[in-house]
Amino acid sequence: MDLKHNQITMRELLRNKQAYLLLYKEFPMFMTPAILQNIRPLTLQQIIQMVRPYISRPKLNMLLEELENI
Repeated sequence: MDLKHNQITMRELLRNKQAYLLLYKEFPMFMTPAILQNIRPLTLQQIIQMVRPYISRPKLNMLLEELENI
């Protein structure tokens, strides 16, 4: 999947069923309707900056690699 140098919006990313399922598997607590509504206009880069303090760099890199391979 083309992540557009992490400038892809979450709306675009979540339209892909495989990407949605991957993110749901890793972060089920963040995949509620209320949260999804608020993050859809954000870019992947903005999300990365928000979650960086809570997710290890190796896990984040693994997720980005898996998204690119979709």
